[in-house]
Amino acid sequence: KELRENREIVLAAVQKNGHALKHASEVLRGDREIVLAAVQENADALEYASEELRGDRVFMLAAMEKHRSAIEHASKELWGDRDFVLHEMLRNRHAILDASKELLWDRDFVRLAVQLDGHALKHA
Repeated sequence: KELRENREIVLAAVQKNGHALKHASEVLRGDREIVLAAVQENADALEYASEELRGDRVFMLAAMEKHRSAIEHASKELWGDRDFVLHEMLRNRHAILDASKELLWDRDFVRLAVQLDGHALKHA
């Protein structure tokens, strides 16, 4: 148990195998540097990251910079975050398909989404 709480050891482990995050202490599964190192090695390591990190827009955008498929582990709440969805639409116009229903009812969001991609209107 003590080794799972040792930041240096956990960081070294996730740099070699991102899935080692699964065995880290709860505190370290919420450590931005450790989780980003794990994601760089394997985006699916986000499965073991704290819910707080998976719901943090700034963190998830950083994780997506490390590994595009990190988006698959974004929290449901982030898909209701206008800035997050619009940012993702800049990379992937189909991101609107994952936007929350509340966002799709938001006129301002839809207006911005349509400016990015005219096809977005069919999903609103």
